[in-house]
Amino acid sequence: MLSIKKPKKLLKFSPSLPFLKKKKVQSQQPITKTKKRFVPIKRQLITICILFAIVPLLIINTLSSSIAKSTLRETSQHLTEQMLHQASLNITSFTSQVEKNLTQFIVVDLLQSNLLAQYFSTDTLTMVKAVSNIQKQMIYLQSLDNTISNVAIICSDNKMLGKIPSLTTEDLALARELQVGNRCTWKKGLGTNEKALFLIRDIQYAGSTTGNTCTFVAEINQSIITSILDSIELLDNANLTLLDTEKNLIYNSNPETTAFPDDLWSTISTTAELTSIEQDNLLTTFTTLDNSWKLVSEVPVVSLTQRLNLASRLIWFLVLVLGLLAILVGSQVANSFSKPIINLMQLMKKAEEGDLTVHMLPKGNNEVTQLCNSFNYMITNIRTLLEQTQVVIAQTLENSQLLTNSTRHSVDTFSQLATSVEDIAKGTAVQAEDAHLGSLAMSNLALSIQRLLEKSHQIYEKNQGAKVLIQKATQSMSALNTSTTSSTQIASSIGTSIMELSQLNKGIESMMQLVDGISEQTNLLALNASIEAARAGDAGRGFAVVAQQVRNLSEQSKESTVKVRQTLNEIGQKNTSTTKLIDRSNTIFSDQVVAVEEVSSSFTSIIDTLKVMETELNEINNQLEDMEQLKEATLLKIANIASITQESAASTEEVSALSEEQKHVIEQLLALSHNLTTSMTSLNESIQTFKLK
Repeated sequence: MLSIKKPKKLLKFSPSLPFLKKKKVQSQQPITKTKKRFVPIKRQLITICILFAIVPLLIINTLSSSIAKSTLRETSQHLTEQMLHQASLNITSFTSQVEKNLTQFIVVDLLQSNLLAQYFSTDTLTMVKAVSNIQKQMIYLQSLDNTISNVAIICSDNKMLGKIPSLTTEDLALARELQVGNRCTWKKGLGTNEKALFLIRDIQYAGSTTGNTCTFVAEINQSIITSILDSIELLDNANLTLLDTEKNLIYNSNPETTAFPDDLWSTISTTAELTSIEQDNLLTTFTTLDNSWKLVSEVPVVSLTQRLNLASRLIWFLVLVLGLLAILVGSQVANSFSKPIINLMQLMKKAEEGDLTVHMLPKGNNEVTQLCNSFNYMITNIRTLLEQTQVVIAQTLENSQLLTNSTRHSVDTFSQLATSVEDIAKGTAVQAEDAHLGSLAMSNLALSIQRLLEKSHQIYEKNQGAKVLIQKATQSMSALNTSTTSSTQIASSIGTSIMELSQLNKGIESMMQLVDGISEQTNLLALNASIEAARAGDAGRGFAVVAQQVRNLSEQSKESTVKVRQTLNEIGQKNTSTTKLIDRSNTIFSDQVVAVEEVSSSFTSIIDTLKVMETELNEINNQLEDMEQLKEATLLKIANIASITQESAASTEEVSALSEEQKHVIEQLLALSHNLTTSMTSLNESIQTFKLK
């Protein structure tokens, strides 16, 4: 639509109307005041007293508590490491002594005395005496060494010397299967007995074969280890644990503990040195013994700082008491400052409500007294200013009434002139709008024709691309049909080869039957040869061995034919399965050939249809080009009409704008007069709200 804009010549009059301009700016950008939070002076003074009384104590308590806790943790960690080191030495001494006693028993009492060699003797009497002597030495060992509860020896012939009541025969056999070698191995739990502690070692005496070995098993008295670790004094809720290399609990100061945490075990199992770590509020210290056992101490951090926390609570209580005292002292001091200020605030509140007769009686001689005198002087000046303003307002109201009457008459005159010019402008505007609408309609028609022409070209190009793609697809379908035929021929050849392979399997089967007959005859011949060799006595022993070997070969030949026959059966089954698969593939290939022929026929029909569409699209493009030329001629004629109409509208608009400008100036003067009268009236009413006398 053709738009007609009025000239903005009214801006040149704005400097002559400063009051109106100022009022407009103020209405567009209102000033917003953010109300701040009111904080009484009394509260501030009390807060300062509390801060000066409490903050230093808080800082000192926090720093001293932190330093004391750090020092206490380091000292406790050092003492715990020393305690674990001493305990590990005691346990290592115990285990080393036990291993030494058992090694001495094995070397001196069993090996050097040649008792084991006598036990494996072929002489029954020598073996019986050796068994008796070994059992006496075992009883003697148990009676002299209180660390050993029971002992047993498991021999290579599965015979056992001695007895451990807590273990069954099967459990002792498990100890021999461990094959620990010529070193002492500690084992927590064996077979069905999971609580006892055992020491195991394999024994092989000089001159014996690898088969004549024994396994020595000793049940160790755990009460000695328990007494060593129970003698250690621990802190409250602390825990001491002894573990073997398989994470089995040998000792734990807490009887309710049945398992060791996996996450902590993964940490300590890879470290052999004496180490301390803090994890999950626990100070964990651990070390590794000579036999790879782990001795672990767990001390809660709370137990280390229990008394220190109690002292810290007492200090916090003192801080609270001092805070209450600071509140009382601060209240007394704040009252002496806040009462005069509160009275001054009450008088200022009355002044805000319009009472300008208020007066503050100052007391003393300080900053608050000076503030009261300044307040009294300010109220007096405001009261005098308002009285003078009332006189000025009365004079201004009289002058504004005269200005209002004169401007109202001028406004009526310019209103009649503006009405006449406006009627002329309306007719011209309607004519310009009609020309503009016609131009827009033709432009829209041109755009539609252009889009239709572009769409037609796109369809034509896509039609050509589709025709090429379908031709390529037809060629691909022909190649697929050829490959399908070749696949069918290859499948037929594979089926023929499999049938020939089946015939060969049948021939091999007949050969296997012949081999079975030969094997049976050979077996029978070997049996007869064995009988004849037995009749010949010593002279036929060599012949008997040969006959036995022949018989063995016959049996092996028979077993081989059985295995070959099983393999041939499996090959026959696989041939049958393969033949079925080939038949199924031939059927699928036949269906595929039919489908390819149908698809090729469909592609040929689509190509014919696309050729017809190509001819029709060429005709549509020619018609659209003729419409485009007709549109250009129509747009040129409408543009000439719109130009003439626009010139007429511009001339009319100038006349109307001048009239409107003069009318607007007079209206501004009238509005200014009204605003001035209203402002003076409001100001007078506002001043009347103040109490001046």
